[in-house]
Amino acid sequence: MEKLIKASGMYALVSSFAICLVWAILLGFGFIRDEISAHPLQYYFLIGAEGLSACLLLISSIGLFRGSARALKLFYIAMGMLLYAVIFATGKFLNLGLPYFALLFAAVSIATAVFLIIHLIKIKE
Repeated sequence: MEKLIKASGMYALVSSFAICLVWAILLGFGFIRDEISAHPLQYYFLIGAEGLSACLLLISSIGLFRGSARALKLFYIAMGMLLYAVIFATGKFLNLGLPYFALLFAAVSIATAVFLIIHLIKIKE
């Protein structure tokens, strides 16, 4: 279980930074500038929700590395938020005609689901 906790902490840490990196790329290179201009409120809330997800992923990863029991509960919440976000993003970017981003998010959706399933299996043992 210790290896799973460390791997989960690393996944949460990488995911938190990846969320920030993806938004920096999307905003910095103007991939969705027109879309944000057309629906600013929708994107402000989306960026806020994903920012909160990134913060919870980061906090839970630090807690997992330190061995905190509460961090595992926070990790499950953060992973649920991440799973929702990447499933939503897959559809959103397919709709926007950005298939490479959609493929990236589909892969992250699968990886996130696999981590959660492994945790569920290990908990029952």
